[in-house]
Amino acid sequence: MEPPPDVPPDEMPNQGPISGWPQEWREHFDERAGIMEYEGGLDRREAEEHALAATMSYFAEEDAPAGGSTHGREEH
Repeated sequence: MEPPPDVPPDEMPNQGPISGWPQEWREHFDERAGIMEYEGGLDRREAEEHALAATMSYFAEEDAPAGGSTHGREEH
């Protein structure tokens, strides 16, 4: 699976480009943004910026070579 495309922060609030991501990636992004906003006290825009970075990092690791960190996830 390819990493999600780069999305400028000014496009985050309406999640336009994110709507083209696979459902798993959108769910991961939405969950992280919600946690950062409600439990972390960030405003929505800042939470989405952090969630974008977290999502891209998470799914980039899925494509890491064998022996790379999977953070407890099963290897594919």
